[in-house]
Amino acid sequence: MTSNSSREEALQQAAKHAPDYLNDLKELVRIPSVSFPGFDPSQVRASAAATAKLLERRGFEHVQLLEIADAHPYVYG
Repeated sequence: MTSNSSREEALQQAAKHAPDYLNDLKELVRIPSVSFPGFDPSQVRASAAATAKLLERRGFEHVQLLEIADAHPYVYG
């Protein structure tokens, strides 16, 4: 179970970095990518690549852009 102090620390961290997180989100939504048949797959791949870079910048470990046949790419971290 999470202690109140841990919860408070997490909330303080989120508040402190809220502008950075908002900028991260703005960066991602600028990439036109919609996961449906007929949409330019290079844009979906660009969105996945940008997400992978973001996760790496934010300290996630083992970040990978994964691709399988007949599916859009996805990101693991």
